[in-house]
Amino acid sequence: MAATALHESAGEVEGMPSMLGSWQGPASGNYAASCLSQSAALGRIADGRTRAAVAINRFADDLERAREDARAAIEDARDAKRRIKTRKGSWSRRGGDSTVRWSAPRAPGAN
Repeated sequence: MAATALHESAGEVEGMPSMLGSWQGPASGNYAASCLSQSAALGRIADGRTRAAVAINRFADDLERAREDARAAIEDARDAKRRIKTRKGSWSRRGGDSTVRWSAPRAPGAN
C-alpha cells in the first residue's frame, strides 16, 4: 500500500543524517533538521492518505446502498403506478364542481 511505502520512506529520510558519518558544522545540523522535518511530513502524508482511503471506502459503501435504495424506490413507484392504472374503482362527479373523486373498493371487514 502507498501509505506503508510513505512510512518506510519517512524512516529512511529520518535516518539519512546518520549515514554521513563525521560531517559536522552548521550545514550538517541544518541538513539533519531538514531530514527530520521532511520525515515528519511524510509520516503525516501517509496518515492522511490512510484516513482518506478509509473515508472513500465508507462513502463508496454508503453510495452503493443509496443506489440500491433508489432502485427499489423507483421500482416501488412503477409498481404503484401500474396498480393505480389497473385498480377498479368508481369515479363520480359531485354536482356542479369539477372535483373528481375516486373510491377504491373497501377491504373486507373495513368500516
